Amino acid sequence: MIILEILLRPIPSKYLELSQSLEAIHDDLHQLCAHLTISKQEQSFLFISIFNTMREFVTMLESDEARVLSGAISMLTDENRHTTTHNGSQKKWESLGKMRDHYLVKKAN
Repeated sequence: MIILEILLRPIPSKYLELSQSLEAIHDDLHQLCAHLTISKQEQSFLFISIFNTMREFVTMLESDEARVLSGAISMLTDENRHTTTHNGSQKKWESLGKMRDHYLVKKAN
């Protein structure tokens, strides 16, 4: 099982735009994972997705929805935290793009 957790703190003037972007891709992203929760908090969003296999996780990372999410994060947030948990080990990432690059290179080898 792989757990992806992203804490998003939008630029204050971009909160609504980020909310709309997350809503727009929610259903498509949910089809790519075993579980997906996007919680709105006072000044942030908590995105948690759970994947049963590494294959599911990599498929999501390769998806257009992941690219949209990555773009929304880079354009609409001023602070975010990306964490994956796999086999009891937790890893923090600089960005969704760096995470995607890491796992896609790993897949290619």
